[in-house]
Amino acid sequence: MFEQLLDQRMNDEPASQPDAVEVLPSPQRIQWDYIQLVLRDCNGNISLASRRLHMHRRTLQRKLAKLPPDV
Repeated sequence: MFEQLLDQRMNDEPASQPDAVEVLPSPQRIQWDYIQLVLRDCNGNISLASRRLHMHRRTLQRKLAKLPPDV
């Protein structure tokens, strides 16, 4: 039975196999997206967003001044 499965697996077309690797976003990208979500929820108010994120307002401004990170 194992040999049959092995033969079947070897004869499969590569296109029919599901993608084994899924690219996950970096921690920096997750943080950036979360900051954007909170900022949108606060209607762009940086002071309110920084309080909700428990970070200093100036720290949030510095993070926002940077370009969004790559995936």
